[in-house]
Amino acid sequence: MIYLDFAATTPPLQEVQEAMLEVYRAELGNPSSLHTPGQLAKQKVAQARDQVAQLINADPEEIIFTSGGTESNNTVMHVFQGKNIAISAIEHPSVAASAQAYAGTLTQLPVDQWGFVRHAEIPANTDLVSIMLANNEVGSVQDLAGICKTIKSGRGGAIVVGDANRESPDQFVKITTPTVENSQRSVVENTTENTLYVHTDATQAIGKIPVDVKALGVDYLTFSAHKIGGPVGVGALFVRRGAPYCPLILGGHQENGRRAGTTNTASIVGLGVAAGLTTTNKTWQSYDTRVRTLRDWLKAQIMQQIPHVRLNSPTTNDLPHILNVSFAGAEGEAVQLYLDLADIAVSTGSACAAGSLEPSPVIMAIHHDAEVAHGSVRFSLGLNTTRAELEQLLQVLPGIVQRLQSISTVNLDA
Repeated sequence: MIYLDFAATTPPLQEVQEAMLEVYRAELGNPSSLHTPGQLAKQKVAQARDQVAQLINADPEEIIFTSGGTESNNTVMHVFQGKNIAISAIEHPSVAASAQAYAGTLTQLPVDQWGFVRHAEIPANTDLVSIMLANNEVGSVQDLAGICKTIKSGRGGAIVVGDANRESPDQFVKITTPTVENSQRSVVENTTENTLYVHTDATQAIGKIPVDVKALGVDYLTFSAHKIGGPVGVGALFVRRGAPYCPLILGGHQENGRRAGTTNTASIVGLGVAAGLTTTNKTWQSYDTRVRTLRDWLKAQIMQQIPHVRLNSPTTNDLPHILNVSFAGAEGEAVQLYLDLADIAVSTGSACAAGSLEPSPVIMAIHHDAEVAHGSVRFSLGLNTTRAELEQLLQVLPGIVQRLQSISTVNLDA
């Protein structure tokens, strides 16, 4: 199988598997226990916390371990229950759905044709802004440091982020949502009237580009282990010291009272090892050189060999491993299934939305065209992807697209 869906998940690294097996074989105790096996497990978790903190230039005390990016994103939105939240139009479903559920008022910030928040107005009464650092479907990388600087210095009236000389693709959309009835404590604490906080979902960015929470200026950052060669089912939530917080999951004192539940020692150790290897190897450098070169070659070949192709991924300020294109007159899912029969794995968008009949919200937000969205296919490369694998893809892809276009009712010459 030729695997070209690394944006969905990455295989666990050998070092990660060995470290997790070592934890299981050592029969470590519950890290909350005071006996020796428990304290040994506690030390392993503390080491992993240090490794994750180093990866994003945070303090270990600012890291909370969770079950993954989805829980982390839900936790941040829950902190601001009943408050005014603004999110970009291309957020991951775990941000979009939880913001919709928890916000008192939700503002959706538009993006341009390449997925950038170029010129968006944030209402003056906004409490939280959530903009993903890098998009998981098209690969656009936001100028988040610049956006944060504008937001932090612009309190007092409506804030415009991005290039004010560039025409916005839409006016911002303000949606009033009912507050979720929830017995959990979910109030924003230790805030002042003029404080505006910033969250970013960095799940797709981690390991692909350098990520530094201090340089970005964000208050909350979330990501999952399985995007960097770690195990599935564990992730991290960065909460800047002093930023408001209340737990989403109650019933225990784990994570210093910030996330209840028996500590998943083996998976957390696996995340720590993956984070440590990412930091030590500076994997973003390999992505920016070798992987980007392969991705750009594949893009050029597809644009040259296949007619009626639309490029959805930006050509600058982009993740080096993602290529998203739309084939006119060819359903993206049909292309995916035909490629799967040829033992080639690709995606039509976010893995969390697989099986949905709705067009990709990300492509719709960018192009406002259901045909383009339904025809989109995402190729995402990894550190082990080879030129030979891409050449095999190109041996079958043009024929698949041509076959689908030949039976399409879409007027390709229009």
